[in-house]
Amino acid sequence: MFKSEKSLVNLFQRKSKYFLKKILNKDSKYFFTLHEFDSNHGIADIVIGTYCPYFANRANRPYINSNWIVYLNNLSLHQSFTIDEYLNKFNISKTTAYKHIQEFADAGFIKTTTENYKLIKEYKTVVNNAISIEAKLKNWQKALEQARRYQRFSLQSFVLLDNHFVSPSLKNIETFKKYNVGLMSLSTDELLEIHFIPKINKSPQDCHMNFKLNEEAYKYFINNYLEST
Repeated sequence: MFKSEKSLVNLFQRKSKYFLKKILNKDSKYFFTLHEFDSNHGIADIVIGTYCPYFANRANRPYINSNWIVYLNNLSLHQSFTIDEYLNKFNISKTTAYKHIQEFADAGFIKTTTENYKLIKEYKTVVNNAISIEAKLKNWQKALEQARRYQRFSLQSFVLLDNHFVSPSLKNIETFKKYNVGLMSLSTDELLEIHFIPKINKSPQDCHMNFKLNEEAYKYFINNYLEST
């Protein structure tokens, strides 16, 4: 059995490519694994997923602060605005507003002039599949409760348990099916068993968290694929 949830999560990390292949029925050249993704619905132990087709050829901008995506997506395309209009719209300080706009401009979303700014490009999502995972050694009820929250920003949500303690959850597999939450277990000898695969949600309910997740995935790609070449 595992000594801690951290050791369980770390071992799953090494099995992440295998997990994705089992779920998607294909190998993925590029994929991301985000640890402790902080959303408005709790902190997911892992969010794992793949990128949209041909995204790798379009990853040509610096990443921006993922917490600022909500501001970017609340601007109107091709509509000019002043710094005062921006800070009044979002109730932030002028210093913070300048930081936002500079980062958006560096990433190619905003065109700047002497006094005005204009959104010239809409933010596009880069994630094709996003799967959230809540890991617990044996408390499947609490894990299920948390995993259900993650359905708001991911297309699938799973509970990961220590295989040594998985029996009680298997006796309640119908509860997982009822709430469309996946169930899997992992042993210390690296045997990963997927007991139930949930249906894919049509679209995330929380658009803001979905955009934040996309930018974190974009950052992962830049740091782990582009910078290693």
